[in-house]
Amino acid sequence: MQKQAQSEVVPNYKDLGYSRAHYLLYGQKPLCSTKLGSMHGMPQGSGINCITAIMPFDGHNQEDSICISQGFIDRGGFRTLDYKTFVYSGSEKIGKDIIHQPYCRTNRKLFQHCDDDGLPTPGHTLKKNDIIIAKENGDEEEPEDTSIKAKDKQGVVDKVLVGTGRRRRKGEGESSYKINISTYQMRIPEVGDKFASRHAQKGILAYIVPEEDLPFVPCGPNAGVKPDIIMSPHAIPTRMTIGQLIEALGGKLAAVSGEIQDATAFSHKSVQQLGKEMKAYGFSKYSDQILIDGKSGEMMTNCNIFMGPVYYQRLRHMVSDKLHARLPGGPRSVLTRQPPPGKNSNGGHRLGVSKSFTSFTLFTSLPLLTFIFRKWNPLPL
Repeated sequence: MQKQAQSEVVPNYKDLGYSRAHYLLYGQKPLCSTKLGSMHGMPQGSGINCITAIMPFDGHNQEDSICISQGFIDRGGFRTLDYKTFVYSGSEKIGKDIIHQPYCRTNRKLFQHCDDDGLPTPGHTLKKNDIIIAKENGDEEEPEDTSIKAKDKQGVVDKVLVGTGRRRRKGEGESSYKINISTYQMRIPEVGDKFASRHAQKGILAYIVPEEDLPFVPCGPNAGVKPDIIMSPHAIPTRMTIGQLIEALGGKLAAVSGEIQDATAFSHKSVQQLGKEMKAYGFSKYSDQILIDGKSGEMMTNCNIFMGPVYYQRLRHMVSDKLHARLPGGPRSVLTRQPPPGKNSNGGHRLGVSKSFTSFTLFTSLPLLTFIFRKWNPLPL
């Protein structure tokens, strides 16, 4: 999951010029680490040590979904920086004068964040329909408005870099612009975002639990501790990720003893050795505890809950980037009368042949008829 995880903030992130980069704020060093993972150059702050409880919670964490504490999010848990760079290269006429021209086809209100030079003002917040660069094609005979909307580059404008030069193909070449516009957003975890531990236990955030409803430890050395993440116990047996259970036990020992635990394969401490050291600190041998239900106030006496710190990472798959809906009056191709593909072009959702067969099997013929004929091609054949 390391390749999909949002990384730690690098010192020169503003100068890299990536089209899209995700940085985890308040990243932590893992309590359990391998010898290779501790070497210089390996990621050290791409996740957070979360107190993870393995238990069902009112049916909210079924399948691979997880529950996260609202208090944990409010304290900055998994808060990320989404840094984007819009790049334009061309020789068109750039400027805000286009709003006074009769051929301007864009709503004038969408130019409100652009200066007279046609570029956005640093510090202003762009929405997805706002103009990020105001320009026209520069043709005297057939002038055309070619202004570009922000779309997925929405956010607070951080900086605008402008370079000029000449395109050298043959001869002198025409004068050209190279413009970089950097924007950023802070992303707070919301329902639908994806998280994972280092053992590839992926999970979608299904419910943000109010802190007062969470179960808590009634007594002992860690009295009052509440879980940050609650994951389903059904995610463990079939996948056999026993390493996550050992990490929770070793992470608890690391938090109590103040020493980073070695998690290198074939050389780490055994479960019996970890349990012996845990018992010396006054904890249960295998990290299981009896909790009090935060909603009812009653002690959960019928079960022992396995709870401990696990290093979780926030992945780059976020629901705000994937959520897409389309109205019937959206754009269509002139040739085929079908909606264009893709979210950025306000396209449609594809319904393949297999999906059609599945729909017929489940006796959903009427919605299928609506999708295939009435919404796709309403003309009579």
